[in-house]
Amino acid sequence: MTVVLGDYIKESKERVLNSTPPVLSVTNSSGFKAQQDYFAKSVHSKNISNYKIVKRGQFAYNPSRINVGSIDLLNNFDEGALSPMYVVFETDKELLLPEYLQYFTQTPAFTGMVKQNTAGTVRESLSFDGLSKFKLYLPTVSSQIKIIKTLEIIDKSISQTKQILMQTEQLKKGLMQHLLKVDTTEIDTVPLQSLLNGLKTGVSVGGEDREMRNDDEVGVLKISAVTYLTFDPTKYKVVYGDQLHRVTRYAKEGTILVSRANTPSLVGASVYIDTDYPNLFLPDKLWELTVKDDVSPEWLNYVLQELYSKGVAGSLATGTSNSMLNISQSKYLNLAIPAIPYDEQCSIANILMMVDSKLNIYKKIKEQQLIIRKGLLQDLLTGKVLA
Repeated sequence: MTVVLGDYIKESKERVLNSTPPVLSVTNSSGFKAQQDYFAKSVHSKNISNYKIVKRGQFAYNPSRINVGSIDLLNNFDEGALSPMYVVFETDKELLLPEYLQYFTQTPAFTGMVKQNTAGTVRESLSFDGLSKFKLYLPTVSSQIKIIKTLEIIDKSISQTKQILMQTEQLKKGLMQHLLKVDTTEIDTVPLQSLLNGLKTGVSVGGEDREMRNDDEVGVLKISAVTYLTFDPTKYKVVYGDQLHRVTRYAKEGTILVSRANTPSLVGASVYIDTDYPNLFLPDKLWELTVKDDVSPEWLNYVLQELYSKGVAGSLATGTSNSMLNISQSKYLNLAIPAIPYDEQCSIANILMMVDSKLNIYKKIKEQQLIIRKGLLQDLLTGKVLA
């Protein structure tokens, strides 16, 4: 049945007074966090006697940030102190299990009600009275338990996949440091330019930020297509019809694309293109590197990515704006690259590509798990599918 949330929750206004619980914050990404750990320093008042107490099994949210997800159920501390601005409440556990409500707060229905009840308010704030008017599907407690257990199973699976991804990423990081030797004096180096047949750039053209509708349309890549060190062919703008004649260079198999202009932390990112994209063209902010016959482009890309991750590529960038820096061709072409025989380059590239293949598999698994979770939240917490 559909019920009004206010009939099943009660606000708590208990104050800290003379007790000394840890001061907490409710983050939109990780829920409850101790302020001293999250901010790496104390950001709260010295006198916390007027702070609110939140206990294990209670909820808290920031009225001005609930629209970005700052609401959580406390289960990793026995109790904590929260700034007076927070709203603290608890459920009637005989009728509404707190874990069930926590999952409900993650549904599109809850997000939609937050938006409806904060739009036009001061700082888009949600009061406890406003929250109390929310409606939700509330099955029996036995059904709530089944729903909670079902969602906990998928959450455990997602957590395990994330752990495997983290371990594999650490493995790749260690292998790159050991195999690529970009910061060692043990081997000779050569300038990047000596390994290339050419460095070319695209053309800046106007376009619409939408998907291509037919085969006659082409896209110009955004710099975000290379930002995260894996080529993302969905990051483009559709080129205006009257500028189609200006595009010159599409993303070609066997080349390396480099972001010559970006923010300080992202400039210099590179990706290897493993297949042709004849309908995706380069802008002027992306370089195309083509290598000589005795150079492995996959290996060279891993070297450039390692130099990028260590900040070497970014250190070459200049500019007056912190929002957009540029790397000059001459400086980039002079990057010191380890002088390694071709056969060894290929062996290193094959090892790292195997690790990347595993990473891609688990990334796809996680994507599917998140899709399943989203569907379960929608179906189970609206009564569409009965537990």
